[in-house]
Parts: sequence; structure tokens; C-alpha cells
Amino acid sequence: MNGLIPYPEIQAFVSECERLKILLSQLYLRRDNLKLQLAPQLEISYMNAFGELECKIMQVQNEALRLKRKIGLIQAAKNRNERPDIAKINDLLEMEFKEYLWQLEEKQRSTEMAKKAVKERIPMSTEESEQFRRLYREIVKATHPDLHPGISRDKVRFFIDAQDAYSQGDIATLQAIATMLETAAPEVSADGVEKLRKELERLRKVTGQVEADIGHIQESFPLTERKLLEDADKISARKKELEEIFKNNEVIRDVYAAQLSQMQKAQ
Repeated sequence: MNGLIPYPEIQAFVSECERLKILLSQLYLRRDNLKLQLAPQLEISYMNAFGELECKIMQVQNEALRLKRKIGLIQAAKNRNERPDIAKINDLLEMEFKEYLWQLEEKQRSTEMAKKAVKERIPMSTEESEQFRRLYREIVKATHPDLHPGISRDKVRFFIDAQDAYSQGDIATLQAIATMLETAAPEVSADGVEKLRKELERLRKVTGQVEADIGHIQESFPLTERKLLEDADKISARKKELEEIFKNNEVIRDVYAAQLSQMQKAQ
């Protein structure tokens, strides 16, 4: 056959590439729905359910650890037959617990933002939600760089803007992008057989990567808390568990506080 590739084989490459592109567009939609829609909603629900309690636990744990550390520093000074310099000890504690306090403040901010998000959220109707997902799927299929190597900068910009709109639940922007794509000039490519082979290999590799991304998202917070957040009884049980943890840490903090008070009286 003089090295010529039969037409059916070329057609098979083209068909398989198209099948993988459709699959990839579906996988991207699934991944972005998990990452940009469901995960933020679950995190908001989680913070509203447990954020305040977790902040209380972090705060009382911080207080207990600071007291324990302060007791240790005072005792270390006494063991050296030195008078404890409380001002220096307090300065050292501020430095040592700076990051811990930052984490607590970040948790408190996240809790407040979650409360605000619930008040400001405007839910979509079923029809709007279906249209929202359909528009995004179509835009991804037409503009994702992994589906269209060598795509124009304008279309890459459309893709980036669409991701931002999807994360914000902005259906109007998705509608505008879809309209602009309908009027955009088609991009012409002239793939040879070798390019088709490489493209097929690339698409298979990217498909595996996106499937791995989806698996990682599903196995990470807040997706791991989905079943919990969908069950009122489980939410109630978790709150009771956190309340118990808080009370236990209060006891520990109070023990250290009493011990420190005794040490300071003995000076």
C-alpha cells in the first residue's frame, strides 16, 4: 500500500478524538461543578453548622497551650535560680503563638463570610440551573485549551471568563460569552495522520489527569463532609461532640490557669 494510511483508520482516529473531546468536556464540567459550585456551597454549610464551635475550641486550646507554655518558662527560670521575667515571657509567647492566632482569626473570618454568603445567596430555579450548566458545558467544549491546542487568545480569555462566571453563579455572563462564540470565526486546522495520533495520545493522558482531579476533590474537604451535611441527625451529633471537646478543653485550660496562679503567688 506504499505506506498510505487507509481512510477508515484516519476516520477512526478522528472519531476517537471527537469522542474523547466530548468525554473531556463532560469531565471538566463535572470537575468544575464539584470545585466551583458544590465545594463552596458545602464549605458554607459546614462553617454555618460548626464554624463557631470550632472557633471556640481553637480559642480555648490556644489559651490552654499558652498557659502550659508559660508555666514551663517560669519553671525553667526557677530551675536556673532566676527570677522569672514575666514581661519577656509574655513577649516570647506572643511570638510563638502568632501563627496560631492568625489561624484562629482566619477561621473566624471564614465563619462570618459563610453567614454573609447564606444571607446574600439567591438560588437559581431548576430551569436556570439547567441552562447554567448547559451554557458552561458548551463554552468549555468550544474554548478549553486542552481540547483545542493552539486556540486563539480571545477564546482562551472566553474560557477564563467563563470559569469566573461559573464560580460566581453568573448566568448572564455565560449567556454573553455563548453569544460571542456563536459569532466568532471558526478556527481551521489541517491535522495529518501523525498529528492525529499524537492528539489522541494527548487527549487520553489529559482525560486520566482530569479523572484523577475529580477523585482528589471528592476525597478532600469539604466533599468528605457531604453525607454529614445532608443528615440533620448527624449534624446534631457532631455539634454535641464538638461541645464536649470544648468543655474538656475548658477544664484543661482552667487546671493550667489554677497552676499558674499558684506559681505566681509562691514567688
